[in-house]
Amino acid sequence: MGTGEARYKNGNVYEGKIKNGKMVGEGSYVWTDGTKFEGSFVKNSIDGKGTFAWPDGSTYTGDVKSGLRHGHGCYTNEQAGYKYEGQWKHGLRDGEGTLTYSKGEKSSGYKGSWVKGLKEGYGEYTYGSGNVYKGEWQQNKKHGNGSMFWYYPNSVILREKYVGSWENDRQNGFGTHIWMEEKGESRVLRNRYVGQWKDGVREGWGMFFYANGGVYKGEWRGGLKHGVGRMVYENGEEYNGEFAKDRMVDRTLDGTVKASGESDKLQSKYYATERARFEVEGNPYDTMIDVSDIICLEQLENLSQPTAVLEYVRKYERIPSVINRLLLQHNTQLKKWYKHYSREVDCPAIEEGFMLVSSQLWRLFRDAKVLCLNFSLAEFDRVYVQGRRSKFSLKYDPLLGVEKEIIPINSKELSMEGRKDSIDCSNIIPNELGMAHEENFIEESFNDETDVHSGMRPMLFRHFAEAIVRASFVCYQDSDASLRDKLEKFLSEKLTPRLGEVMSKSSSIEPASSLSFKFGNVFDGVNRKLFEVFKLHSLNTNDKIFDYTISVSTFFEMAAKVLDELKMEKIDLVELLERDYDPLCKADAILANEDLAEEDKNKQYEEHVKGLLKKELIYYEFKEFIAELALCCNKDEDYLKEFVNHWIRINSCLLYTSDAADDMQCVDLGGRRIIKKKKH
Repeated sequence: MGTGEARYKNGNVYEGKIKNGKMVGEGSYVWTDGTKFEGSFVKNSIDGKGTFAWPDGSTYTGDVKSGLRHGHGCYTNEQAGYKYEGQWKHGLRDGEGTLTYSKGEKSSGYKGSWVKGLKEGYGEYTYGSGNVYKGEWQQNKKHGNGSMFWYYPNSVILREKYVGSWENDRQNGFGTHIWMEEKGESRVLRNRYVGQWKDGVREGWGMFFYANGGVYKGEWRGGLKHGVGRMVYENGEEYNGEFAKDRMVDRTLDGTVKASGESDKLQSKYYATERARFEVEGNPYDTMIDVSDIICLEQLENLSQPTAVLEYVRKYERIPSVINRLLLQHNTQLKKWYKHYSREVDCPAIEEGFMLVSSQLWRLFRDAKVLCLNFSLAEFDRVYVQGRRSKFSLKYDPLLGVEKEIIPINSKELSMEGRKDSIDCSNIIPNELGMAHEENFIEESFNDETDVHSGMRPMLFRHFAEAIVRASFVCYQDSDASLRDKLEKFLSEKLTPRLGEVMSKSSSIEPASSLSFKFGNVFDGVNRKLFEVFKLHSLNTNDKIFDYTISVSTFFEMAAKVLDELKMEKIDLVELLERDYDPLCKADAILANEDLAEEDKNKQYEEHVKGLLKKELIYYEFKEFIAELALCCNKDEDYLKEFVNHWIRINSCLLYTSDAADDMQCVDLGGRRIIKKKKH
């Protein structure tokens, strides 16, 4: 082997190592057009690694085979402003690779899979405008499942987002498009379409969620509402019928059908006047809420005289209107509470909108200290979900073209006892983890409507208003007062003064977060296991409905085991659980009552504790109290994580017994153990 130069008849030149008259080893080859290769040769063939340089200034450095780019390499064309680095096959981009374009200040590029020089398979494309597509490709076109993100010019703020099916570079099939507007005074949702597409426009069956809370469900054509559909306005009004080119067919402004023979011009003028009058004189709550299921029509069965029945029916017809008038009187306050808790307190990281979710409503009840022996979050949830208008789901089945909604509770059973057994669960799809089915509870599925106690159930303002009415019903369930009187007392004596004090404090300082929200990162990794422990001890006997709760007595037993294992200081669990209770309904209130003799105090205290033992805790409260218990001993976040893991380990078996519980100052109540309030 030696080094030499070979000049060919066509003008090409080789310089490098030669063996037996053949190019072998390192060398350079120059074509007559100026193209040059420097690298390795094998038996007169360009093979191995090397660098190509073309007359236009472009270069390739990498693997070569039989004179073609093959393997891994980098191609750069500074004149055209692009660069590719990745896999090659027979001279074409093939496999995983990154192609970038850069001209001036703008740049774009693709990172993903290639086949025969074309984008094929999964890849991410960043456009010069800053927009991004992530998904599947076919022959250089978006095809399959993918997500498109549109950003504001020269900004990292997301403007629109589409997630779904693509065909021939356009949205085709099923997909979701969200307009990512910022918060506004009347905006509780982001405009959002969920449904079918054809050639980039809405076509077929779909649902559109409007920013003000209105929803359209029905057929689309050419991007417009066209065909059979249902429109539910933000105030609860509904229209079911035909649509043509985005307009309702034969529907007047007040919701009635047009009279035949009337001119459209006269009708429009008349109906516009009527609608304007209605908006001024009407009560919006007449269409926003429906609490007929808790206005006990069963009383009719006890009325034997026809005149008595007639009188009761007349009275019943007036009940909804007097309730709605009371809500209207407190309208400003209700909206203030809704806005505060939906936007400033325990806000979950969800992209669908800015509406209240059920965990924030629970926080409102805790701040207002309405919890007591008669009012638990578990009981409230069951009364709330039975409402006809309380359901608002963002779930959609593309095969059926319908929502998946929770089946309402049978309204015939109005007593608190046995309410769980009255739930019709025949059509609910099982999910063995309930609301803890995601590792990250904070980013839990926004659509988990099958869990009675889901912390992420979306609530528009009309749902919130109805929830307040239903909460008053639960709070004063033992009272003979009318529902209107219960609501007035609930608003004037509990919510208004107590929430006013809470919100006045939070205006000057950052609102304190619920512990399960504040330490969400602690619970994220163990959420699934912790819920399994909660489910293991649950009172729920119906595995077809997600109504998992545990009794307070069970929680006390679990806590006693952990306290003993960790040799922690004994903690007053009664005081801990009643921290957010109505001050007048706490065990402390009994012990502080100077009008009672000591014997009567102890007797009432014992009765109070017995009632407390029977109360139910939902998973949200379960996590809160675990965090409270740990932080009473150590404020460190790492300690909380260790404590939660210890709780899971110790309470993962129902057969566990703690002899050390006998060392604690406690009282046996029906086989259950509870930490008793120390006498001072």
